[in-house]
Amino acid sequence: MLGRAGLVRSQLGAGGGALLAKPASRIRLLDVYRAVESGDVFVLHHSTPNPRCPVGKNIQPALRRVLSPAERAR
Repeated sequence: MLGRAGLVRSQLGAGGGALLAKPASRIRLLDVYRAVESGDVFVLHHSTPNPRCPVGKNIQPALRRVLSPAERAR
């Protein structure tokens, strides 16, 4: 999957093996994720947190403030 995405290549012989197909500085974590996974990068809980829990009732709004801009940036 990484090879099909153009992230790695194979080389035979001494010093061979799986090698980066381009400089590491040009490979983003998102590139790797897209090569091996499908769907959203970030997923919130599938069930509704307990509204009486001080963490649970605030976690989704707090995460959305951070995750929404990250999703839009990809």
